[in-house]
Amino acid sequence: MNQEEQNHLWTVAWYLSHDKPAEALKEVHKILKYTPPGKAKPKPVKRSRSKPPSPDADSMVAFYGRAGNEANLVRIPTPYRMVLSWDKRRVVTTLRCHQKIAKPLTGALTQIAAEFTQTQIEAMGLHLYAGIFNDRSVRGGRSKSKHAWGAAIDLNPEDNGNRTPWREDRISQPGYASMPVRIIEIFEEWGFKSGARAWGRDAMHFQYTT
Repeated sequence: MNQEEQNHLWTVAWYLSHDKPAEALKEVHKILKYTPPGKAKPKPVKRSRSKPPSPDADSMVAFYGRAGNEANLVRIPTPYRMVLSWDKRRVVTTLRCHQKIAKPLTGALTQIAAEFTQTQIEAMGLHLYAGIFNDRSVRGGRSKSKHAWGAAIDLNPEDNGNRTPWREDRISQPGYASMPVRIIEIFEEWGFKSGARAWGRDAMHFQYTT
């Protein structure tokens, strides 16, 4: 990500800090020159990102580079108020992610900020940030986690844990995860895979892969 693109992301943050979520979302689409999948335009427009890679290790390395390489990470502003899920006294103002997901991640989170109030966001637990970059293997395995590339984000782990089942007809019922369908749809529109839909669990998890 070059300096001009970084400045564009901070423009989005400025709009949001001045309570202008609709303008912020327009900025994501217009200045970042990105259109979510399925959002047709009258004329073809070259997108500013590549198609998400397959989740296998070879495809991840080809697209993102070596896992754990922090030189590929950038910081983007949070489009709404977030706190650390494990320490709610600590406010999160920037997110550290792989440069190739900076634009779609900004787009997805900004769309959430445009569609929902902060009160609604907190009621859904989407302000509880559980991390992006973590150079580790998948839990219980040897292959690298998508977090090792900074290509996945976790939100509201308290209600959407790795082993907590998710079913669309049982959202927030006892024993089931709470991640709303609309939030999953927003991330999918911006190219992310949802753990909820992919595995029926780990609903906190959104990764930028096919």
